[in-house]
Amino acid sequence: MPDFYFTYGTAEVYPYKGGWTRVTAPSINLALNAFTAVHPNRENCLNCADYYSEREFKTTDMYKSNSNRGYGEHEHITLDVECSDKEKDR
Repeated sequence: MPDFYFTYGTAEVYPYKGGWTRVTAPSINLALNAFTAVHPNRENCLNCADYYSEREFKTTDMYKSNSNRGYGEHEHITLDVECSDKEKDR
């Protein structure tokens, strides 16, 4: 399952200062839902500075230095999706 990275800046409203949250989910839409379930939107605005696919994130200086404003990964949110045997047979 792919990883998505939600990064933080220095704004007081963010859950963290610098660093990022890694979300493992089947798609970006489900990653966004998982992220907002833990960190609800602020005034119709995603509660982070930016977000990246794993491929995009690996091209950043944050990934290369394992740091964003002096911090790395704060948390890892995993969306575990499991299908019943009936669903698997479809």
